[in-house]
Amino acid sequence: MTIFTGIICGFIAWQDFFNRSYFAILLLPLFVFGILENEVDYLQLSLINFTIVLMVTFGWIYWKFRHKNQSFSNALGVGDILIWIAFSSYFSLLNFLVFWVLSVLISLVLHGIASFLPSYSKFNSIPLAGFQSLLFLMALLTGYDLMNDYWIFKWIH
Repeated sequence: MTIFTGIICGFIAWQDFFNRSYFAILLLPLFVFGILENEVDYLQLSLINFTIVLMVTFGWIYWKFRHKNQSFSNALGVGDILIWIAFSSYFSLLNFLVFWVLSVLISLVLHGIASFLPSYSKFNSIPLAGFQSLLFLMALLTGYDLMNDYWIFKWIH
């Protein structure tokens, strides 16, 4: 399933980079593969991650309706939120939060670097789902157990 997950992530990234959109139907197998790869005990953790994404989504919707004329209201697309839901099934709670924060920060840096390319600068939006798909693919290729939080506790201690 890791091969299919990699192909799906690559295809999402390719579509998002060149069109700033992707086929959302690709997220369903991505979410299901994440659930199937993890044991049943981790399903509860995936649901917690899913709940976090929903809370951020409702916060974003509230912000969008409250501040209609603000530029921040266009900062997140529906595809960005949907891909977070799909990724939520692969991570433990702490790893999901770390991946989420780091992938957004790295995406901003990569967007800043790539904005100097003439072919990239024709869009004025960040392909967040595309960058996060590539970063997720890199996390999968390392072979690291995405449900293991030991490294975080070791780093803190």
